[in-house]
Amino acid sequence: MFAAWHQWKSLLVGNTASVTLLTWVVMPVVTRALRFWLLPGNGRAGSRLDAIGAAISIAFLAFAAAVVLGLYQRSSGTYPDRLGPASAPPAGPAGLAAGVLAMAGLPRHS
Repeated sequence: MFAAWHQWKSLLVGNTASVTLLTWVVMPVVTRALRFWLLPGNGRAGSRLDAIGAAISIAFLAFAAAVVLGLYQRSSGTYPDRLGPASAPPAGPAGLAAGVLAMAGLPRHS
C-alpha cells in the first residue's frame, strides 16, 4: 500500500497516526494504570512507591524493546519463520509491515 506513495506522504500518515494513537489511546490508559505513582495521595509518596513505579516503567521498556527487536529481525529476514526461510518477508518498510501483520496473526500479501 505504501510502496506507491511518495516518502513524505508515508511519513506524514505515519506520524499523524502515531501521534493520534499515543494521545488518545495509549496515554489515557498509561496514566490510569500509573495514577498511584503519578498522583500519590494521603502521604503515600515514598521510596517504595518510586521503586514500584520505576520497576513497572523499566519492565514496559524492556517489553517494548523486545517487540521492536522482534519486528526488526522479522523485517530483515534474520528471524526464523515457521514456514521456512523462503517465506521470510523482505527488508525495509514492507518487511516491517509484514512483521507487524504476522505478529497480529493477519495474513501477509506479496
